[in-house]
Amino acid sequence: MGKCKYCSKEIDKVYGDREFCSSACQEKYTGFMEIVDRRKGLFLGGIIFSCLLSIAGIIAKSVWAPGIIITYFSSILVGLTFFLCPFCTPETVSAVGVKHSVFLLRVISVAMMLCGVVLIVKYFVA
Repeated sequence: MGKCKYCSKEIDKVYGDREFCSSACQEKYTGFMEIVDRRKGLFLGGIIFSCLLSIAGIIAKSVWAPGIIITYFSSILVGLTFFLCPFCTPETVSAVGVKHSVFLLRVISVAMMLCGVVLIVKYFVA
């Protein structure tokens, strides 16, 4: 018994070395891999820019008190990057499948964006 690479359903491997439970899952997986190829530059750029923004926020905080807001914006940017490019690790994909890993990462990314917004609002209200 194996698992479908896309939806993580159990597959009976009696009929050969199948990686997908259906042709629909295989097509969805292929489509997802094409999206990964198209968006990997956006993903890397978003991660690198948000890391640089975090560093700039930390430096700005030491010079200028409201500089911490820059770090809060980097949290929103990381969440937005993961929402637009929901690429999990291969271990996560093999454990829960592409479908569930994309959902999980999008939920986490929305939580990251909300945390950034809440911190910014809290800064201005307090």
